[in-house]
Amino acid sequence: MSEALVLKLKDVLASVIENEITASDIADRLRVDIGLARDLMKEIVDEYYEINYIVGRKGYETRLSAAQPLNSIFAPKISVGNNHEKASKKPPTDLNSANPPHTITHCYVLRKEPMFEVRLPIDLSKDEADRLNAYISAICI
Repeated sequence: MSEALVLKLKDVLASVIENEITASDIADRLRVDIGLARDLMKEIVDEYYEINYIVGRKGYETRLSAAQPLNSIFAPKISVGNNHEKASKKPPTDLNSANPPHTITHCYVLRKEPMFEVRLPIDLSKDEADRLNAYISAICI
């Protein structure tokens, strides 16, 4: 699979404010055939666990779906420490800093305003994410 096409698909998904996009929309935006669009979608799903690949049935198109807007997954604002830099930068070593070592601050737009930030370990495991999900679900009103 062409890495350039995958990058173009990520750019397309970064502009989608809805939770879903169909294979035909992707094919139109990338100017590729529908089969290639589906293959690209499968490759994205392998990389991003929070996105679902839904096979079209009963008149519905094959699509990518997520619990949150796709642009929040593909265009996250990431900061390390107090600096708004790429996550690949070395984290601060001062334990009293805004981000302790081995953590990363994720910004997320839940509603139009306000955006919230959560500081999580860089090596967050699936089990830890599930526990965090259960905690957030428990505090819902």
